[in-house]
Formats: sequence, structure tokens, C-alpha cells
Amino acid sequence: MNASISFERARGTQAALPGIALLFCFAVCCSPAPAQEPAADDGAGEAAAAAPAGFTQMQVTGSVAQAQRAALAMLRSGTVSDAAAIETYYGSILAAFTVPASMPDAYDNRKTIRRHARQAYSKAPKQLHTTLNNFILTTLTPTIADSQYHPAARYNWTLLIGDLNERELPLQGAGNEAALPAAVPVLIGAIENPEQIDAVRIAALIGLERHARLDGLAGDAVVPVLSALFTAPRPESRSEDVHAWILERAAGVLTLLNAEVPGGPGNADDAPDAPDTPAADDVPGGPDTPDVP
Repeated sequence: MNASISFERARGTQAALPGIALLFCFAVCCSPAPAQEPAADDGAGEAAAAAPAGFTQMQVTGSVAQAQRAALAMLRSGTVSDAAAIETYYGSILAAFTVPASMPDAYDNRKTIRRHARQAYSKAPKQLHTTLNNFILTTLTPTIADSQYHPAARYNWTLLIGDLNERELPLQGAGNEAALPAAVPVLIGAIENPEQIDAVRIAALIGLERHARLDGLAGDAVVPVLSALFTAPRPESRSEDVHAWILERAAGVLTLLNAEVPGGPGNADDAPDAPDTPAADDVPGGPDTPDVP
């Protein structure tokens, strides 16, 4: 973990997270909204509401306001003159996913990072773009598997990993983006990890589907992993709706790769129809949103 990020164990008794709390992450993370620059706040870690009982809240050290000024200056130049400022400023955005009061801003915070990455790529020699990708991937790879973090944070972090690009869309004119190949092993690992929560698996499948749509996914690496999902028994802790949802996502990736979907089209003759990804105004835990353990 980078030196400028530390972790603070929230006080309280560890409690089991009901499915309805995790569905909150789908409700607040998946709906489009105008991207906004997060306000710098040196006291964000202390002033924010405490993390839910038993979950870890990420903290950053140093002045976020000062780091933000330095990071935005580097964004304009495209070069990295202060690596610590990059870690502090963008680390504060990653940390916001663990703060309950900031969870409704999850979509905006993800879009801010993506917008900054696109701008950084437009500046030769693209040093900041590479640094930002490496920082996010290095920081988030272990945290998405860490049960001390709130599932909503881990879901959003996984979506962010899946959104990383090796080549960004140009700020002006035509062009194509290319997903970051280094993100693929992380996403596959999230699906294979037997201890991983289903919310992270679903976010990883969303990321793999994006890679496949951008022709950035090698079938030999992912097809065996996704095919195994269809033959593995449904865990007792996973509802039929969530299981069907996961298989629906996996089938979509396999189809994009022109790979066989075990069991035939949709693979789910006997399973309930997978619900659509819930929108922000859906009621968490309602009839159209499965409870994800």
C-alpha cells in the first residue's frame, strides 16, 4: 500500500451485512449523473461520518487541498513532479468510497478519475496517465478482496479497475479507447476467489464485458473461468436471482468472445430471468433487485 494512505479500523462491533445494505451500492453507483470535481477538504477523514460498525475507513495523510492543487497542475502539464501529491489527492477520492456520507457521490467520483485519466492521456509524454493507472491498480487490487471494507466501496473500486484504459478517447476528434490489459488478471482473480463477495464478482464481470467489447480480452485467459461458473453449484448463500444475474453477465462475455455458453443460449432455461441492473430510484431490496450476500 502506498505510503500516503493509511487505514483506520472503525469502532464498533462487527455485524453481518444484510443484502439490502449491499443493494444500496447498486442503487447509488449505477445511475448516470453529471460528473463533478470533488471538493478538497483537509479534515475529510475526521469530519466525515464514521464508517459502518466493523468496517474499515480509508484515510489519507497530508493536505488534500495542497495535493489537489499540485495534482491539477500536473494534469495540465502531463508530467509527474510530485508523486506524493498524486497519491494523496487521488487517494482521497478512493477513500471517499468508504465514507457513508460520500457514498451517494460514488458515480461522480469514478467519473472524475476517468475524466482526469482522459485529460492526462492527451498530454505528452503521458507520464501522469501511466502513474495514475498504476496507482489505482496497485492500491485497489488488494482492497477489493478485503472484507474489512464496506461492500459498496469494494463494488465501486472494482468498477473503477474495469474502467481503466491503456488508450483514452481523444478530447477532440475521432478515435478509439483501449482497455488496460493489466486490469484483466485482477478482474479474473475477483471472480475466481472463493471468498469474494458477489457484488465484486458482478462488478468484475461488468469490467470483463467492457474489455471484450473493446476487443481487449484474450479468450484463453477468461473462457475457462467463466465457463466454470455454469457448472459450479449455486452457493447456499446466493439467491437464485443473483445466481442467474451472474450467469447472465458471464454468458454475455462469452458471447462477445464467440465462445460457447455452457447449457446453450442464455444458459438459464431452468433459472429465473436475470433482472436488469437497478437504477438509482429503485428501492433497494425491492422485487426487481436481488439481495446480494
